[in-house]
Amino acid sequence: MKKVCSLFASPMAAMLLRIKVRRSVRVRQVAEDLFYGGVPSKAQLQVLKARGIQQIVDLRQSFEIMGNEATLCQEIGLDYILVSMDEELPDFPTVERLLTLLCAAPTYLHCCQDCDRSGAIVALYRTVVQGWELSRAGVELLWGGFNPRFEVLARDICFYTHQLKRTPSVHALQQAASA
Repeated sequence: MKKVCSLFASPMAAMLLRIKVRRSVRVRQVAEDLFYGGVPSKAQLQVLKARGIQQIVDLRQSFEIMGNEATLCQEIGLDYILVSMDEELPDFPTVERLLTLLCAAPTYLHCCQDCDRSGAIVALYRTVVQGWELSRAGVELLWGGFNPRFEVLARDICFYTHQLKRTPSVHALQQAASA
């Protein structure tokens, strides 16, 4: 795969593109109040609630949702927010809203396999909110199991990172995340 802007430009990313990364961690911490991973079970939702998580952000499309996660969340006392994504990032206002949600309350973010869509949103969070370089976020993305065949998604990360860093709202996001 060719390099997509500077997301996969580091030597570590080049190495990770050549090997199959085996993931053993299912839930990963991004910030004090932000975690991501795979689709949680009822027991995992209860553990997340007990650990202070207040909202679940689901990036799956409606046809991918097999159980009734929204009802389980309601029963447990968690907010359930569905922001459907496919192999590219949603429109700019939705991405901006999504980053705002991630900064607003303790959150567990997930998609189906915990690496492509959720990994892309985490890469945006890392670059826009936490100030990471794109190449560093790219290494983490690949290390987490991101499939480089989602080239459009990788390009979207670069595009939105540059666009979001130019908006006045990015400062509010950075302050909310550090509060």
